[in-house]
Amino acid sequence: MRRKELGVVVMLALGVASCGDNGGQNGAGASGLEKSKTWSELTTAEKATLCDWEAAKFGGYGMSMDCGNGSSIGAYPSQQACIDNFPATCGAKVADFEACANDSNCTTGIFAPSCAPLAACLQ
Repeated sequence: MRRKELGVVVMLALGVASCGDNGGQNGAGASGLEKSKTWSELTTAEKATLCDWEAAKFGGYGMSMDCGNGSSIGAYPSQQACIDNFPATCGAKVADFEACANDSNCTTGIFAPSCAPLAACLQ
């Protein structure tokens, strides 16, 4: 079951949001990919771009951050781990990945409503 990996996905999103800016469509808050494309429609190179964008906003692959409440959040250990976490049939859109990453942080918790499409891919 892929459910156990939801924490890693959302943890990445948390780290991304707390370390990067919550920019608009063309700023650091966007990956530069076509927002309407689903994960299943992305090429391997585009999936890598999306994973790299998230990891860079967090501070890099394998990075973690202390939330100050006894828990920490962190990015995937590698680009391949990020790509492999989502099934090829995942219907979450690039916009969903970006929204989850930009909306989640240590304060709001790991289940920002915008993360629901990503969570659905992992169940």
